[in-house]
Amino acid sequence: MSDFSALVTLLAAAATAVALYAFVGGVYRVYFSRNAHIPGPKLAALTYFYQAYYDIYPYQGQWLFHQIELHKQYGPVVRVGPDEIHIDDLDFYTEFAGTSTKRRDKSSTWYWFTGMKSTVGQSAFATLDHDLHAHRRSAMNGFFSKRKVQDLEERVLVHVRKTVDRLLEYKNTGELVDLLFLMSALTLDVISEYSFGNSVHSLDTPDLGAPFRAQMEGGVQLHPVARRFRTIIRFMIEAMGYASKYLGIFKEFKEFDDMIADLTDPAYKKALQEGDDGKNATETSIVQAMVYSKVLAPEEKTQLRIQAEAMNVVAAGTETTARTVGFLLLPKSHDILTDRDQIAVGLFHVLNDPEIHSRLLAELRTVMPTATSDIPSVIELIKLPYLTACLHESTRVAHGVAGRLVRISPNKDLFCNNVKIPRGSTFSVSHYIHHTNQAIFPEPHAFKPERYLGEKSTETLRYLVPFGKGPRMCLGMNLAWSEMYLSFAALLGRVDMELVETTLEDVT
Repeated sequence: MSDFSALVTLLAAAATAVALYAFVGGVYRVYFSRNAHIPGPKLAALTYFYQAYYDIYPYQGQWLFHQIELHKQYGPVVRVGPDEIHIDDLDFYTEFAGTSTKRRDKSSTWYWFTGMKSTVGQSAFATLDHDLHAHRRSAMNGFFSKRKVQDLEERVLVHVRKTVDRLLEYKNTGELVDLLFLMSALTLDVISEYSFGNSVHSLDTPDLGAPFRAQMEGGVQLHPVARRFRTIIRFMIEAMGYASKYLGIFKEFKEFDDMIADLTDPAYKKALQEGDDGKNATETSIVQAMVYSKVLAPEEKTQLRIQAEAMNVVAAGTETTARTVGFLLLPKSHDILTDRDQIAVGLFHVLNDPEIHSRLLAELRTVMPTATSDIPSVIELIKLPYLTACLHESTRVAHGVAGRLVRISPNKDLFCNNVKIPRGSTFSVSHYIHHTNQAIFPEPHAFKPERYLGEKSTETLRYLVPFGKGPRMCLGMNLAWSEMYLSFAALLGRVDMELVETTLEDVT
């Protein structure tokens, strides 16, 4: 046999072995794996590229809505991947979230960036293990407590007042203003000051921090691709300095990473200089809180680790809150027009309903009599039931977490609707599906603040979970509420607003 014939035979044997391995593996995944008893499409059980078909190409971004159809066909517990189970059961949410003693790990299939040597893989958010996550997060919990947020409320107010001033600049110009961009600038300035002790001053820029928004959007676009091509994307991010020269998404990712590094470096060095493990030092930023932490080991307080936490806090604390605020209010002087679709859904329903708008403004006038009155404190505003109801409904319709949340119960089988979810399996829920459940939220796509008033409000609030539950719930929830209360009061109480040239078609 010639060398060429031998090579052909070897390659044929290798191809046959690979094909046989793939066939046997596929049969095992579909019919014999630990999740084989769970109903769902056979193709989804075979490969995660079933999800990619609806998430990447050709139906980009449609996976969430396809899951709704799968639940209609297969029930509340559906197998949506070789090792992923999706659940649509409101009463299961508490079990999904876990507690300090009911371990809930994260899945590396979904959180593809965990453990990376670069910044993106070093944060508590990227930590899979339940206990390590709790340990890392404990260093930041106190800085986001209700008491700490209340003590630092003036920081938020400074930026809220500046937001109103920027908005009023448009009053007589006839120039377009996009409230979502304005709110992004506000929340970025607040969270950057919280993180580093200094604001990035987006509100002072003509474009309201447009480069940051581009960087954030680039990161979001990367996630669906990275989940399916994990090894390739991880390698490219680790080599980001080179990849960023050629690929736009990586360029934006690198720019965001560099921005956070530039902000972290002086804050970190200042914290080291100002105190010896917290002695004679005051915690005025997240960077300081971590440097001075008594619970973190030295290897958990490196500059890269702290930079990773700051990156996560800034990213999570900007767009989510901005989207919630932006979705409720479209501020307009009588000379300003905008029809930007980013600030639609809940916003449209408030401004399109004179009764909601006038009732909310009338309630605000009880604590803020005129447009020149001081902005009330959160302690005062939280006592206003209709404002609070509007905020609750805004968090529901804004869908702060658009994708699904994914968890693993590592040491205990779970049950939902008598279906066993094996320990170690990945299971997920989607806030969009949860918050549009018609049994709890009738007319789910309508903006109805009255859901949270009256006899059934307690039950409704029990199922409202925009910030999640359990040990992995949103770290910055108290700060987000502070920003929402203060910005709503300021915008409604100080700026004349109306909805112009916006119809239902623009927001659905």
